[in-house]
Amino acid sequence: MKNFFYNYKRLFDLISNSKILFEKPKKKKFLIIDGRNKELLFKYLKKEDCNILYTRGEFFNLYIAFKSLLNFNYSNIHLDYINQYIRSCDPKVCITLNHPKIYFYKLKKFHKNLITIAFQNGHTHLSDRDKFFRELKKKSGDVLKADYIFVQNKFFLNNLFKKYIKSKYISFGSFKN
Repeated sequence: MKNFFYNYKRLFDLISNSKILFEKPKKKKFLIIDGRNKELLFKYLKKEDCNILYTRGEFFNLYIAFKSLLNFNYSNIHLDYINQYIRSCDPKVCITLNHPKIYFYKLKKFHKNLITIAFQNGHTHLSDRDKFFRELKKKSGDVLKADYIFVQNKFFLNNLFKKYIKSKYISFGSFKN
C-alpha cells in the first residue's frame, strides 16, 4: 500500500511540474528515451525520424496517461506510461543514452520486436553506494535485456553489464567523445 501512495504522489508531482501535452505521438522509426544528450544522437539520426520520451518531468502527455490507465497494473506507473508511449508511436528502434535506468532493460519483455540500444554514458561504481549497481543486484532474478549495449570498456562489460543484462555488447569508448 505504501508503494501505491508513493507512485501516486510521484505522478502528482510530475504532472504539476511538467508541460502538459495532449496529442498522440506521431509514428516514427526511432524513440529516444530520455531527452538529455539527444543532440549527440542527432549527429547520426535525422531529428524528424525521432520521437523523444522525456523522463525527467519536462513533459507529460495526457493522451498517453489516459491510454495507460486503461492497461494499468498499479505496480509501476512509470513503466506503464513508457510502454503505452511505445505502443502509441510504434518505433522500430528504442535508444537511450541513460544506461542506469533499469526500466529500459525490461522493455523487451513487453515489446519483443522492438530493437533496444543503450549507451553507457558514464562510470558506474561497482559498490552498493551506486544506485544502478544496487538495483542490478536486486533484479538479478529478473530477466533484463537489450539488443545492444555500447559499453565504455571491457572492464564494465565483464564486471557489470554481462553479469546482469542479456545483450550483444560493443566496447565502444565514450559516446560523448
